Formats: sequence, C-alpha cells, structure tokens
Amino acid sequence: MIPHIPHPRGESRLPTVLSTEEVRRFLAAIANMKHRAALMTAYAAGLRASEVVAFRTSDIDSKRMLIHVRQAKGRKDRTVMLSTQLLELLREYVRAVGPGEWLFPGQVPARPLAVRSLQKACENAHRACGLQKRVSVHTLRHSFFLPVRVLSRVFRGKWLALARSAYESGRLHFHGKLAHLNDDPAAFRRLLTQSRRHDWSVYARPPFGGPEQALKYLARYTHRIAISNHRLLAVDPQAVTFSWKDYAHANQQRTMALETGEFARRFLLHVLPAHFVRIRSFGFLANSRRAEALEQCRTLLAAQPQSEAACLSTMLRAARAARLEERARHSGAA
Repeated sequence: MIPHIPHPRGESRLPTVLSTEEVRRFLAAIANMKHRAALMTAYAAGLRASEVVAFRTSDIDSKRMLIHVRQAKGRKDRTVMLSTQLLELLREYVRAVGPGEWLFPGQVPARPLAVRSLQKACENAHRACGLQKRVSVHTLRHSFFLPVRVLSRVFRGKWLALARSAYESGRLHFHGKLAHLNDDPAAFRRLLTQSRRHDWSVYARPPFGGPEQALKYLARYTHRIAISNHRLLAVDPQAVTFSWKDYAHANQQRTMALETGEFARRFLLHVLPAHFVRIRSFGFLANSRRAEALEQCRTLLAAQPQSEAACLSTMLRAARAARLEERARHSGAA
C-alpha cells in the first residue's frame, strides 16, 4: 500500500494587468457616458461587474469617500475607497442622466443594468481602442493598484528572503517546538521551501475606526506593563504560572505555566528601548483614586463629564497643536 499520493498541482497563472496609459486609452474609447462611468467605477474601486451594476445611488458616501458594496460575492457587505476623480465623474454623470434608485439603470429604469450589457460595452471599447491585450471587466479589477495575487507573491518572496537573511546572520531564533531549527539549517531551508509552495493571503484595506481608533489602541501600551503582579500565581526555579484571559471563549480566566527562561524571554519583549519611558500619572490622575478625584474636580469646576469620543477629539487637537508648535519652532531656528 502507498501511504500517501500527493495531489497534482494545478495551473496558477497571473492575471492580465493594464498600464495606466492603456487604461486611459481604453476608457477614452467609450462613447456612452453611462458605460464609461460604470467601467471607470470597476477600475477605480477594483470591483466585479456584478457589483458595479448593483449599485444604488445611496451607496455612494461622498462625506467619508467610500462606496458601499452590498451582498457581493459570498453574500458579504464591504466598503471600498472612492477616489476624488471618480466622485467628480459620477457627479457629472448623475447631473446628466438625473437621479434615480439605481446608479446605472438598465433599459427599464426600475431595474439595474444587466451584467451582459456591461460586458458587451467592454468588448466594444476593446475593439475601438485597439489594445492587443485581452480586456474584460475583470481585467479592470485586476489593474486596480496591484492585483491581490501579484501582491501576495511579492509579499511572500520578500518575507521569506528577509527571514532567510535574518537566520543566516544569527538575528532569527526559534524557541519551544521549533528550537531544533536553530542548529539545523537544512531543516530551516525545507521550511522555507514548504512555505513558498503555498498561496499566501495578503489583503490591505483602510481601518474602519480611523485615527481615533488607532490612537485608542496605541494608548493602551503607553501606561500598562507586560503583566500585573496579581496575575502571577506561582514562581519557582523551573516554571512560572500566571493567569490569562481567553478572549476566544467568552473572556474566561485560564492559567498557563511556562518554563522560567521562556517566561523571561516573553516578558523582556515588552521592555521599552533605551530612552523610552511609559507614561506615569500622579496627583488627581493617579490610578488609585482617579475616578473619585476627577469627579471632585468636575464638581469644583462645575463642568460636565466628557464622552470618550470627546476626550479623544481633545487629545487629537492637543497633539496637532503641539506638532504645529514644534514645526514652527524648527522653522524659526532654521
């Protein structure tokens, strides 16, 4: 009996990608304003044909510069970025055809444009512009920024090359179950080869929370330490036992025991570099009595408590003012 027969690897081909000049030439060959706006949307936002024709006028969020894609492939909603140039084109298009429920209506205004009609318009534009490359609506999606498959392969190659360089220079170390790789370069090379055979999932998108959410996330690491004393349950020369919160299972409190050297290694990863310090609050902002002290301050000042969003907004304004002051001081010194 043969214990294992590997599956044959299927073909993996990179998509056709148009240059900026080829895209400009292709879009200039479209005479119909609705078709040009629809195909421009597919290119500028990296969308499928079925997603473009299903847009409603209300899906364009010009204040946040986003386009809402509803119930797309896999029955999932998502948002994509809206460029300034695309927004101007869509506004010109809506002024010309008049507002309606569907952004790109079909022959019957109560129904959206058919996918086949958009594909046919793409084929006519391809013949008119004379490009030698095969062009479809999906080609425009692939030409948006970088195709995801191309981006994933570039990222995979660079990541593995940097990992190999770090290993060969002695800057990459393994611990636990992978500790044997430190003394076995052949095994490490086999690991890199296996990793190179897999398709990597690389996906980049802007954060939903915005700068306030990023500031709130980073602020957690300006005050706290790696582990509080009350979480240390037992310490001996062989192991350190501590409690931790399992976020994947309803925030249940669990315990973990680590070998003393491994615990020290993980703890030292959280030590700040030289010349960096954590924020320490004193006086009425000290953690032990901050809530009571702030309430007393508000009472004395007859001030209303601020919401969390208002506090973050105040912090951002203060940071911006400090940055402008620092820039002006440097400009004066120059």
